[in-house]
Amino acid sequence: MTKILAIDDKQDNLIVISALLKNLLSQCIVITAQTGALGIKKAEEEQPDVILLDVRMPEMNGYDVCRHLKSSKGTRHIPVIMLTAVEKTSSSRVKGLESGADAFMTKPIDETELIAQVKVALRIKAAEDQLRREKAMLESMVEERTKELSKSENRFRTLVENSLTGISIIQDKRVVYQNPEQENLFGPLPRTPKFIDIKGIYPDDVQKVEDFHNRLISRKGRNVETDFRFYPQKGSDTGPKMKWVLCRANSIEFQGKEAVLINTMDITRTKELEHMLRIQDKMTSLGRVATGIAHEIRNPLSGINIYLNTLEKLFQRGGDPEKIRGILEHIQSASRKIETVIKRVMDFSRPSAPQFVLKNINKSIEDAISLSSVTLRKRRIKIQKVLDDNMPECYIDPQLMEQVILNLITNAAESMKDTEGENNIEITSTFEKDHIIVHISDSGPGVPEEIRDKIFDPFYTTKTGSTGIGLSLCHRVVADHGGVLELTTSQWAGARFIIRMPVRKDHQGDA
Repeated sequence: MTKILAIDDKQDNLIVISALLKNLLSQCIVITAQTGALGIKKAEEEQPDVILLDVRMPEMNGYDVCRHLKSSKGTRHIPVIMLTAVEKTSSSRVKGLESGADAFMTKPIDETELIAQVKVALRIKAAEDQLRREKAMLESMVEERTKELSKSENRFRTLVENSLTGISIIQDKRVVYQNPEQENLFGPLPRTPKFIDIKGIYPDDVQKVEDFHNRLISRKGRNVETDFRFYPQKGSDTGPKMKWVLCRANSIEFQGKEAVLINTMDITRTKELEHMLRIQDKMTSLGRVATGIAHEIRNPLSGINIYLNTLEKLFQRGGDPEKIRGILEHIQSASRKIETVIKRVMDFSRPSAPQFVLKNINKSIEDAISLSSVTLRKRRIKIQKVLDDNMPECYIDPQLMEQVILNLITNAAESMKDTEGENNIEITSTFEKDHIIVHISDSGPGVPEEIRDKIFDPFYTTKTGSTGIGLSLCHRVVADHGGVLELTTSQWAGARFIIRMPVRKDHQGDA
């Protein structure tokens, strides 16, 4: 329903206008007012779609009423058509339009023109109302989104401010933000963004930090990472404690400009625990070595003591020289056993340097198989070999590699001595991605999962009468060739040892 407010001090004019509008506009309600003040009040209360306003009125003329309507937030959007029978000059028209009127008509009013003007005003009003609604909707959406962003920002800020990881942002060669944890590590702002300027960097890590900063400023890659040690500026009464941190830098956009996000994690405790575990492992290995040596030496040493006691009694009784000679031979034999144990320990602790020559590793494999073939045949162990015919020559110590292969074959054979059914050993060699790969697989019982990380430790053994040095020496020899010795499960669910070595282009080793 269309609402039209007619403001005129003459009742007759209002009657005529009301009848005209109701006759020519369907579903039209006409509201009337005979004074400017009353017209303003009804405009605010009724919110009409169009206002027809007479210019000449007592107390408050049409110009003043129009200015008031257009200056009020509640009525400024309502179109105003000014009507006059007296002020017909162009200056009056200009004055009316300047006061805020949307149209200016003179009396006597042409009915057709009035209706046309009213319809135009209604269309303008409808369009403006639609714009206002859309604007209000957009403002509401923006306000809601702003609140959501504000909440999200607050949540994010809370997370960052309370993070155990130090976070800072570098922009235009200065630190523009850092959270409390970063401040605890590197000190308050302002400070230089260059880590190399931090006093107290551990001397061995200075070059590492310089390289990190250079990669950062040269923007080589979006992510740059390093770890380093330093002494924080805030020291305790007992002196500053060294910190070890992991630092990662990422390129980001901050407030519309390119920046660098720095994440710094204090890994001091982690490094300390790693160090303690390494010491613990060394102590465990040392204990195992000591136990192994003691076990290997105790038996022959006990024999020597027994023979010495016997020898003492024979001397006291003037014993037979032949018996004495026999006892001395037993003592010498036991002494040689002790010497052999000591030599094996010395060989392990100070192995001889590999003598690298240009050879094909398949030759060492063939020689090891040939040496073990008789023993394997007696034990009814079937050995298969699949060697790569295109294996390149490389710098190795042929004798040491032959010993490694032979030791692994012997271990495989030992593991199958109590197994029933068909026993198999398979040896393969391949060349992949500049690496020589040798597999020694068996059909034995395999190595239990819980001891796999111990089998390369010196003097660790599960076999009776074994020193437990063999696999440790194999691991050492392969490492001296720049390779690794690994243990997995074979196709028969037994053990598979894998030798993986890079093809050396020269005779320089890792020993």
